[in-house]
Amino acid sequence: MRKRLHDARKALKERMIDMVEQTLHDDAPSRNDRFETHVLLGAACERGDIEEVRRILADAPELARQDALANNEHQALHYAVYGNQLDIVQLLLESGADPLKGIYPHREATSPRAIAFDRGHTAIVEAIDAHLETSLGASDAGRDLCEAAGRGDIDQVTAMLDADAALIGARDNRGRTPLHRAVERADLDLATLLLDRDADIGAQDSDGQTPLHRAVDT
Repeated sequence: MRKRLHDARKALKERMIDMVEQTLHDDAPSRNDRFETHVLLGAACERGDIEEVRRILADAPELARQDALANNEHQALHYAVYGNQLDIVQLLLESGADPLKGIYPHREATSPRAIAFDRGHTAIVEAIDAHLETSLGASDAGRDLCEAAGRGDIDQVTAMLDADAALIGARDNRGRTPLHRAVERADLDLATLLLDRDADIGAQDSDGQTPLHRAVDT
């Protein structure tokens, strides 16, 4: 009797699990449905149909920051840039799109910002930079200083900091400080210079990494 009860409970449990799994499977969008939605979103972004973009994102807001497919790293933002659609670029940025995420294997050259710059879409570049400044604290001076630090130009770094000591905490488009860049290239002299000027070893970049994290990984 006890065994029959145990077996019955086990069978019921298995049946319920099967029912739940089937329900989840039936409710989940198919791969074809997801692909079709990505295609529709990309096309709407490129042609400038902002109402269609809003409609799709209202149903699936995560699509603003997702790749089209596992083997296609285009974001909706790429298509908005291709079409030079400033309003849609701004909408996607507000929805979480990453303007610095490129496509393998040339990721930096194929980010939405890089493509906008290469194509002369000045208003889009300015919108992206304004977004980065708000979200990461990036600035023109920060980009210049971090670029100098990234190539190990200690003279330019020194000159810029002598002119404006507050730039010690300036950031580039990825939220990196000059100290991040110095540590990335394992430049002890430059890192020492920056630390002597009170660089923040706990400053986080867009990946949540501090200069200390970078030092451990280098």
